[in-house]
Amino acid sequence: MNRYGSLTARTAREAAEWSTGRVIRANLRAVVGRAYPRVIGLTLEPSWIFFEILLPFLAVSAFVFVYRALGAAEEFVGFVVLGGAMTAFWLNVVWMMAAQFYWEKDQGNLELYFTAPMHLMSILAGMAIGGLVMTSSRALAVIGIGSVLYGVTYQVEQPLLLALVFLLTMIPLYVTILAIFAHRQQGPAAAAHVFRGLLYGMFAFAGFFITLSLLLEKGSIAISFVLAIVVALAIQGITLWILRQKHA
Repeated sequence: MNRYGSLTARTAREAAEWSTGRVIRANLRAVVGRAYPRVIGLTLEPSWIFFEILLPFLAVSAFVFVYRALGAAEEFVGFVVLGGAMTAFWLNVVWMMAAQFYWEKDQGNLELYFTAPMHLMSILAGMAIGGLVMTSSRALAVIGIGSVLYGVTYQVEQPLLLALVFLLTMIPLYVTILAIFAHRQQGPAAAAHVFRGLLYGMFAFAGFFITLSLLLEKGSIAISFVLAIVVALAIQGITLWILRQKHA
C-alpha cells in the first residue's frame, strides 16, 4: 500500500480498475491541489493582499466622490461600496479563471488536465474554491474599509434572501466561463452539456430553498435546514437516477 492509501497494482488491468473510494479520493485531492496555490498565495505574497485591496478601493472611492459631487443621496454610496465588492468576484471569473486556462495552455499543462485520472470538474471546482477564498477576502476588505471611511450602514431584514441573491449572481458568472472554455476546447456539444448539468443541479437547489421558505416560519431553524438538505439530496438522487436511466 502506498502513501495515498491505495494498493500497488501488479498488472495494467489492476491499475485501470479503480474502486469508488479511490476515485473519490483522487477527485478530492484534485480539488485541494488546485485550490491550495490560490489560498496559500495570500500568505506567500503579502503584496498581493495590498494591491488586491488598495486598487479596488481606490476605484470605489472615486465613484463615491463622484456621487457626492453630484449631490446624490447617501444610499448610493452604499450601492457603490457593495458594487465594488461584487466587482471582485466578476474580475475573479473573467480574469483569474479564464487567464489561468490560457497560461496552462501556453505552458503545455492543459492537455494534462484532460488525461489526468480525475474528473475535469474537480479541477475546475478547486480553482473556483481557491479563487473564492481570495476574492472573498478582497470583497470583505472593501466593504469593511468603505463602510468605516464613508459611514455606510446596512440593515439586512432577510439574510436568507440576501444569500440566495448572492448565489444566483455568482452561478451565471462561473458557468459562463466554464461554457466558453468547453465550447472553445470541445465544441458546442460540450458547452450544451455544461448548461444541461447546471440545469439538472438547479432542481435540488430550488427544492432546498422552497423547503426553507415553507418551514422557517413554522419550526426551528435547525430542523428546517436539516429537512431542506434531505429534500435537496433526495431531488438530486432522483435526478441522477433519471439521467442514468435515460442514457443507459
